[in-house]
Amino acid sequence: MHSLTNDRETTPGIREERVVVRANVPTMLVVEDNADLLELMKQALSKHYRVVTAKNGKQAWNVIQKERLDIVVSDVMMPIMDGIELTRLIKNDQSFWQLPVILLTAKDRQEDENEGYAIGADAYITKPFSFEELTLRADMLIANRQKVRDNVQQEAKLQQTEDKAPSASDPDKAFMVRATQIVMDHLDDTAFDREAFAKEMLVSSSTLYNKVHVLTGKTIVEFVNGIRLEEAAKILRSEPSITIVDLSARVGFNTPKYFSRCFKKQFGRLPKEYL
Repeated sequence: MHSLTNDRETTPGIREERVVVRANVPTMLVVEDNADLLELMKQALSKHYRVVTAKNGKQAWNVIQKERLDIVVSDVMMPIMDGIELTRLIKNDQSFWQLPVILLTAKDRQEDENEGYAIGADAYITKPFSFEELTLRADMLIANRQKVRDNVQQEAKLQQTEDKAPSASDPDKAFMVRATQIVMDHLDDTAFDREAFAKEMLVSSSTLYNKVHVLTGKTIVEFVNGIRLEEAAKILRSEPSITIVDLSARVGFNTPKYFSRCFKKQFGRLPKEYL
């Protein structure tokens, strides 16, 4: 996983990549082999998204494994690896299968469109197209994906609260329940890091990162801190006289200052003001 430090401090051992992005702006990967059209699309779509680009499916696949993406928009006909093969790779990979894909093509035969949907494409737009149509479709898919994430997280919390084993037919919920429980088991462990987390989940660091992002839209730092801060809020409500030093230590933060900053970011107020 790449190193990321949006804050000067992070949860010990869990480092992520330094990126400068606008808050709450989705990241879109645009894949197009025509350089002029690619530049035009980037300029137009950058008004609504953080846009990264690739010139063929092979380049796109490398980007997908490195970037935190919310959606992929890809041409179908490209050299080296076309949009159909790229979509097949995405939808057959456990880490990325929920990533929405919009295919763009000059082909207008029904059988071509059927092929795109058969391999898992989420939308199929025929060239020439309007950017308004593309952004509307992209926004809808991103919103639907977030609803799925919210549902998975909510049901995982419910199953954990009720101490129920998740159904074997719901691997994503099972993953979320296990991941949440592992963080809870290490709630006050400031040395709990990404590698230890991945080891207990029985997956690689990169798989853990990708899976957490696909299911929650969060980095590992955000996921871990989110759970710890929710627990901190519960402790505050039950023990209003607890000191910030003790509270931050009980939920795995090294310093009260960093804890207070994260708490305010999540709840809109400092711990002392929360009650």
